[in-house]
Amino acid sequence: MYLENLREKIFKKDLGIGETFSAAFDLFKIILKENKLLAFLQYILILAPITSIFLGYFWMAMLALSGYTQLIPMFFLLGFILVIAFVIANNYFIAYFSRKIALKVEGRADKFSTEGILIKSLAMFGISAGLRIILSVLEIFPFIGTFLAFLANIAMIVIFIWALLYFYDIYYIRNFTLSESLDYSLKLSEGNRLKKIIPGIIFVVIAVIGSMIIILPFSSIVRGFSNGIGIILVVIVISVVICLFFLYSQALQIVIYLNVENNYLENEGKDSKYNFKDKEEISFENNQSLNNFLGENNEK
Repeated sequence: MYLENLREKIFKKDLGIGETFSAAFDLFKIILKENKLLAFLQYILILAPITSIFLGYFWMAMLALSGYTQLIPMFFLLGFILVIAFVIANNYFIAYFSRKIALKVEGRADKFSTEGILIKSLAMFGISAGLRIILSVLEIFPFIGTFLAFLANIAMIVIFIWALLYFYDIYYIRNFTLSESLDYSLKLSEGNRLKKIIPGIIFVVIAVIGSMIIILPFSSIVRGFSNGIGIILVVIVISVVICLFFLYSQALQIVIYLNVENNYLENEGKDSKYNFKDKEEISFENNQSLNNFLGENNEK
């Protein structure tokens, strides 16, 4: 029932901002109710690095006080390795989560496959790491390097807004290559950039304000506990809050992408080469116009 109502919202019309947030909240509730394991894994992926930071500072302080300062570089190296492992694991989870939930919303849960997810998450990690290395190298040079790094950051922001707003959704959810995902993202972005940017800005503002309202008062309360218990409670609460905001953020991204893509495929994208491989796998039970289009293709 909930999924059917959600499909009615996403695949029947072009959503406004309020309707987008409402549909995302519906999907958020479905995820918490029907995909508890995914929600729990998301919580662990947030709790683990936060806990590691606290433990890392604690152990380095203990080593310094005990006179074993020569072991501190080893801890930094271990921390660096753990960060890389976490980023790769997180990229994989985001790709897995996006594909699984998007196909579930479309009514194609039986088409879900993990094929290619690891390669795609590694590719994203490699690209991000490469860009970070280039920027770090530029920043080494005094003045001119910092200026070039600044220009490079501005260029990346412009390129992202112009061409990559829907890239990650496409690359993770659809069975497209990097170049196909980029080209398709450009097509979806035409006339639809604000549909991603405005909700994103609104969400960030709400998330920041909401986090401050929840976390700051709680932090003041736990100061009355012993240090160990207080830190544990703060870490748990912070992790829960971040997890809920992140799950909603993912739901929001999926709703925006599916709605924009559906509108594109119903209109100017009917004959697009990215039209789901001539639509042989699509089956939106609640989207009559798409079903009619499928029937036309089958008759041909």
